This record gives sequence, C-alpha cells and structure tokens, in this order.
Amino acid sequence: MAKRPTWIATRALYEEPGGAEIRVRLGRPEPVSEDEWRCPYRVELGPPAARTRYAHGVDAFQALLMALMGIRAALAESERRLSWQGGEPGDAGIPLLVPQYFGLEFSRRMEQLITTEVERFAAEVARGTRR
Repeated sequence: MAKRPTWIATRALYEEPGGAEIRVRLGRPEPVSEDEWRCPYRVELGPPAARTRYAHGVDAFQALLMALMGIRAALAESERRLSWQGGEPGDAGIPLLVPQYFGLEFSRRMEQLITTEVERFAAEVARGTRR
C-alpha cells in the first residue's frame, strides 16, 4: 500500500466570481532511489484533477521546486481566475520560477531580464511616475 503524503504547506485559493474555495497542497519530498527524489503536490480543482501528483528531481530541493512549477502549471491550465488571501484578483501567489533545464546561460539571461525590469519598475515608483 502506498504511503500517504505528508503535506507541509497548504494554500486556499478563491475563484472569482463566486468565491469557490480551491486548495493547493505541497508535500514533503521523499527519496525514490539514491539519486532520485519525488515531491507530492495536489491541486484540488475537482475530480479527476484532484489526484496527488509527483514532481521528480535529483535531490529533495529540485523535487520541491519542480512541484511548485507543477502547481503553477496546473492552475494556469485550469484557466480559472484564482486569488489567494491578501493577493490581487487573479493572482494565485505562486511565482514563476526561471527554468533551469535549458542550461545556465539561458537561466542567467532570463534572471538578468527580470532584474532589469524590477529595477526599472522600482525607479519609476521612487520617482512617483508609477504606483
């Protein structure tokens, strides 16, 4: 019999309009073999989508990051307008992670683009030209 996941984080999301609650769960990574880990996650959008899925990685950390990417992808695929408590309407509060699987050069280029845009936005806010 398969072991039940140990959930380490849960987030309630609310669908707009109407306010239906959707739960997202992130589990504790667990070893599969010496060089493979898996991390359970669950996006409770209703059957059959509410099943537990597993993201894999070479270590616990990578499996955890891949699970977060899996959650984000499942929410985007649902095309529902979901918000978390304290977030803006339509923001599920799960940020996009820069993909590592296209290599270091690509990742660094994407990180630099993001950093440049954040700095530009912050400067506009400081000047009072943006809110």
